[in-house]
Formats: sequence, C-alpha cells, structure tokens
Amino acid sequence: MSDASYKDIVNALNEEFSTSVNRIYVHSLDREVSFKEVRVSEQKALTKILIENEDKEDVIYQSTMALIQTLCLEKDKVDFSKLTELDRIKIMLELYQGNFFNEELTFVCSKCKADNTFKIDFDHIITELNKMKFDDVEVTLEDDSRTFTFMLNFPKTSKMLEFMTEVSNGKRAVNKKDSEKITNIDMFDMFIKSFVIEGKAEDGKIINVNCEETTVKETEEILEVLPQTILYGKDGILEAISSKIFSKVEQLFVDPVCLECGTQQKGVVSLADFFI
Repeated sequence: MSDASYKDIVNALNEEFSTSVNRIYVHSLDREVSFKEVRVSEQKALTKILIENEDKEDVIYQSTMALIQTLCLEKDKVDFSKLTELDRIKIMLELYQGNFFNEELTFVCSKCKADNTFKIDFDHIITELNKMKFDDVEVTLEDDSRTFTFMLNFPKTSKMLEFMTEVSNGKRAVNKKDSEKITNIDMFDMFIKSFVIEGKAEDGKIINVNCEETTVKETEEILEVLPQTILYGKDGILEAISSKIFSKVEQLFVDPVCLECGTQQKGVVSLADFFI
C-alpha cells in the first residue's frame, strides 16, 4: 500500500469517527456533556501510562483527567477542576465501558474455595446513577457547649489530585502494606466540604472552615483538633459519609455469588477501587 493511500485511509477514519459522540450526564453540572468516542490509539496510550506508572497514582489520575478533557467537545463550557470525583468515575465508566471495564473479574469463594469469574453490570450502574441526585448533605451535631454543622459531598477533582499526589509521595495510609483501603481520616479529608462551629453561649464564637479552599494537609490538621465523638461517634461524621454519600453508590456494586455453592461474596468490588 502506498503512503498516499495509507494516509488517505487514516484521514478518512479520523473524519468518520470524529463525528461519533457520547452524551454523558454530569451530576455536578446537572446536564449532559458531549464527548468523542475513545479510539484505539487513546486506549493504547492510557494503557501504556497505567502500566508504566503503576505506583504513581497522581500521574494516573492526571492522565485520566487529561483524557476526559481531550475527548470533551465542550471544553469552553466546562471547568474540569470543579468536576467531582463521582463525575470523573462516571465519565470514565461510560467512555471505557467497552474496553477496560468490560473484562471478567475473578474471585475465590470464601466458603467452598472455588474459582469464579463475573462481570460488573455497568449498564445498570450508569442507568441508576443517572436517576440519582447528589446534592450537598448537611449534618448537624452537638456537644455540651457547641453546635457543629457539616456540609458533605464527593470531592472535587482538584482535591482528589492533591490526595493522589500525597499517595504517590508515601504520605497516606494506602501506601502501607497492611492498609490498602481508604482510611477514616482520608474519608474526612475528601468528603467534608465545609463546617461551622458555633458556641451555645450568647457570646459564643462562630468558626467557619471551607475545606475546599484548604489543602489536604491543612484540612487534616484542622480536623485533628475536633472532638473524637463528633467525627467517629454514633451518628457522627464518619457514619454520615458512609450512609448518606458513599453507600448510595456502593450499593450499585452488587456482590457476586459463587456459582458452585451459591454463597454471596462480600467486598469483591467496591466504589473505593475506582478512587485509587
């Protein structure tokens, strides 16, 4: 094949597939956004980055955000730094569902030890996500002398990139061999948007903290001063993040069942797997 005909074919294919558009609902914008379809070259490039930077979570995270921006057909209308982590995960699921997210996963049954394979029903997850609302969740707690009002929601991608940079630099618990899951303090750092502390006395102080304007490290230092019962107690902030935000999406990841003995397997797939 001559160079001319080869280039003509490539150009024709580029023109043909540049018109293929995915309309994806983005929760933080409350509207659909147009994206080009992922092509083989872009899939290969991302796969190469994932392989070469397995322990560099910040590089991987930046690469997924760069891909989202590259494929977006409405770049002038979207501030990508203000998209939430839920937006990023959902966009990647929809763009790559036929590629990375369509592979069979394996697990060993916790009861009979049989090997099993299964696929995550991403069509169901995306359909259900599109029906959900993710407005800020307000939680008010009290102790003897103060009232605490927290605003909770999924973190913005700019905050998540900070977090991933700390992970790559060995400053988060996920780097430790005995702790591969997101820790409680990580959950606070990511999901607390802001909080207000108000004294109950007539001249009580009012303290406002906007965690979206502080770094991950600064947020953590501020939260370390708060009473343990407010963060970790029954009906505290950790419970609120888990029950009112995280589990809302987590419940869509249905636990697979062993094909040999019928035992449902807990924790095989988690929303946290798509964060880190």
